[in-house]
Amino acid sequence: MKTTVVRVPGRLLRDRHLAESAKLLWMILQLDAFGDHAPISTRLLQARSGLAWYTVMRGLARLESAGWLDSSDSKQIKANPLPWSST
Repeated sequence: MKTTVVRVPGRLLRDRHLAESAKLLWMILQLDAFGDHAPISTRLLQARSGLAWYTVMRGLARLESAGWLDSSDSKQIKANPLPWSST
């Protein structure tokens, strides 16, 4: 079984304006980015996270407004690539 590691920036974890559910969604999107498949749907995000549909939608909106997510194309949801730094 292949193990995938996701680097989670401390800045995301310390962001007090984001709920834990939004941070979980960001991590799931990062894991999904390793695959060769189409961008993840909100329904699949709901299934993978165990969160309610409304919580997923609210979390995605908050991630986008905070700059952690780019969903300008409503059919594609993907986490913004991050330049890694020591902060």
